[in-house]
Amino acid sequence: MGNLIRSDMGSRDPRIDDRTIRLRPTGPGDLPALFEFQTDPESNQMAGTKPRTREAFFAAWERNLADPGITSRVIEIDGARGAGGPEVVGSIACFQAGGHDCVGYGSARAHWGKGIASRALAMF
Repeated sequence: MGNLIRSDMGSRDPRIDDRTIRLRPTGPGDLPALFEFQTDPESNQMAGTKPRTREAFFAAWERNLADPGITSRVIEIDGARGAGGPEVVGSIACFQAGGHDCVGYGSARAHWGKGIASRALAMF
């Protein structure tokens, strides 16, 4: 899998197209944003998960980033902040659980309903 992936698929939000959404490898600098996403109560209720403490979250991600068996990407959108620069709006990863390949993904609630997570899954 390459370091930068783009898609030419359609989207439910006309402002989100193949020029605006990207997947790139997750790095330590992405963790503060990802931590904030996982604290959202509605996201946790929908996913059937519980938020981690900051310490537990960062420790788990340090292990994930060091594990060659985990492929993790952040979902970026150009111009989401209004200034034209990229914004991390979610993440997607492939990992092993119970001897099976699994994919987990999510996006910030502010970006739900725009087709971003579905698009990221297709790109992944």
